[in-house]
Amino acid sequence: IEAPAVQRLRCRIGRHGATRFLGHLELASALARALRRSGAPLSYTQGFHAHPRINFSTAAPLGEESEADYMDVVLKERIDPQLLLERVRAKLPIGLTMYEIEEVPLKAPSLMSLTSGFSYDIECTGDAAVLQAKAEALLNADTIPIERPAKEKKRRGRRPSRPRVIDVRPMIRHIEITSNGPETVTLNIETDVVENRGVKPREVITLLGLDPATVRIRKKATRLAESAPAFR
Repeated sequence: IEAPAVQRLRCRIGRHGATRFLGHLELASALARALRRSGAPLSYTQGFHAHPRINFSTAAPLGEESEADYMDVVLKERIDPQLLLERVRAKLPIGLTMYEIEEVPLKAPSLMSLTSGFSYDIECTGDAAVLQAKAEALLNADTIPIERPAKEKKRRGRRPSRPRVIDVRPMIRHIEITSNGPETVTLNIETDVVENRGVKPREVITLLGLDPATVRIRKKATRLAESAPAFR
């Protein structure tokens, strides 16, 4: 019989280098493995296929670096957060980082429900003045409709669902372009989650006329609702 959960810890995690090419399930497995090797008293779900009670603020997009994702870990025995931080850091593979840990209420809302927005730094090539003009045009637009593939699975005898058209303008908070030298720029993009929807940085990049395959994306911040515990 699984012991009852007694503690919930919130971890700020990051990934860089080759680990940005890990899929979300691969990333979650690597983090769970490091937690187990560190001796963390993980709490597990019930059922035949029990798994550690670990939840993320968002799924990790393939190819993006981050220094500001959050992960909640539920434990069946109490442990000092700083002690666990030191132990986990020693077990993480190269490219994965755990920056800090703090305790949060056991019954706090899920991380995903608390996530309200993100901030990204994006390195690319291009003319800063041209990109700034395109950014201002986006920010001054009343609506920015884009198409997204339907998520519904294909069923026998049914036609594939049509792509969904959504307005991402309310989700784009801020865009700033900084020149780093000839034809080298950094884009700072801030986005909001609106009605449980967010705009992807690659979608904003495409709207600016850039090829997402040629840029380097790094998540700099994940904003949580004001009611959520925050790292000091």
